[in-house]
Order: sequence, then structure tokens, then C-alpha cells
Amino acid sequence: MCVYILDLETMLEVLTYHRRTGVLSADLPSGGPMLKEACHLEIMVDRGKVRSCSITDQNGHVLMENEQALQMIKSLGVIRWRLSESAKKAALQELPATAAARSSAGVPRRLVHLGAEHMASWPRLYRSVYALIDGQTSLERIARMLFVMPGVVEQVISDLRSIRVVDMD
Repeated sequence: MCVYILDLETMLEVLTYHRRTGVLSADLPSGGPMLKEACHLEIMVDRGKVRSCSITDQNGHVLMENEQALQMIKSLGVIRWRLSESAKKAALQELPATAAARSSAGVPRRLVHLGAEHMASWPRLYRSVYALIDGQTSLERIARMLFVMPGVVEQVISDLRSIRVVDMD
């Protein structure tokens, strides 16, 4: 994971120049005229191009997304960014047609209902995916709701299946 302390426009120029792929994220405390509460910024970048952007609150609820979120982030000035490439780089690449079809075919369902205290150590994405699993929403729909590639959600669900908290129908 790389850390950068730059404004968004400069950060995106660096990523574009180097054609980097990954997840650009930052956690911001509350305060100031723009942010009434602490929030998490996340930008999915594929070979230097922004694919999605979101601002979420501490509970993972989306406050702003895509163009509106980008404009807000640009107005914040210099931010301490984290760029995570290794875990999500492959998932952000275009999926082969067979993998995409396999991903969207299943509907995940919970095997157990966990409270927040049980998920406290989970990454934000895992908590978000788990929260959206209701036995009716497809894997592909969950990916669209979270603005991530289906392969990312497929990997999260695979990990959650390995600890026996969800399964696929």
C-alpha cells in the first residue's frame, strides 16, 4: 500500500501518468464547512481512469457518489491518500465473459445473522457486502450498489463462505 499526501487533481494526474489500478481511499475526521461527520473516501481507479467514487459515513452508508463525490473531494484540498493495488488490481480488470456470467448467476444468502461487534474487525467492503446480502439481491446487483466490479464482490463472498456466514443459492 502506498501513501500520498496530495490534492485529488494531482493524485489523479499521478495515477493517470503511471496507469495505476487500485483503490484510492482516505478517512477524514468531522469538522469544517464541508464535512459535518467523519467519512471515508473511496475511488476505484483502472489504469489511471476513475471508474467509481463514493463518500460514505462511518456506518458505510453512501453520502455521495461518482461525479458529485468527485467535486466535493476536489474542494477539500490536500488529503492523505492510501493506494491499495495488490488485493484489488485483478478484480478491477475487465472480467472474462464466463466469470461475469458466473458471478451474476448466484444469489448470496446469510447463514447466520451477526451483530456489529462480530464484524468490527472486518474490512469496510466486507461489512457492506454482508449488510446487503438478503437472500434476494444478486451478486451483480450488490456490486452495482457498491460501485465495484462483480469480481470484487465474488471474492468477498468467497471469503465469507469460507468462514461459513454466507452461502450462494
